Amino acid sequence: MAVLNYLLGHDLSGRIIMLASADEPLAAAFEEPTYIAEPPGAWFGPMLRLVDVKRAIEARPALPQASGKAVTIAFTDASAPWNAGTWHIECSDGRTRAERTNAAPQLEMDVCALAPIYNGFTKPVDAARVGAIRVHDERALGALADIFAASFTPYCPDDF
Repeated sequence: MAVLNYLLGHDLSGRIIMLASADEPLAAAFEEPTYIAEPPGAWFGPMLRLVDVKRAIEARPALPQASGKAVTIAFTDASAPWNAGTWHIECSDGRTRAERTNAAPQLEMDVCALAPIYNGFTKPVDAARVGAIRVHDERALGALADIFAASFTPYCPDDF
């Protein structure tokens, strides 16, 4: 915030460009937040691919609200067929486990839809709203949101 206050205190520049996450409360720092704009050519979106669903899920720590939550998801994955199938994902004591199951899925999605949920970039309800998740049990969306909850939305200003 000190750097931002320093820049805002100078009237020698007509424009200041600062790349920041959508979670950053920058608008509150400006007298005229209407001057905030996304830089031309800025790219906004995640670049993440879960190659090994089981290992990725089990490597991700869970926030306290995930404890005791579980969801069963049927995944498709044309590029990594070893991920395809129905998985039971559950959390306890800050750990997440994933096991294959024959149980009926509560949700269906491609692994590509899981990636931005996994890192906290996309909320499951938003993914379902745009058709990236097929919902069989509405309660599963809440469980999935808690299992993959993030303290803040990830942000990387690099353009790959």
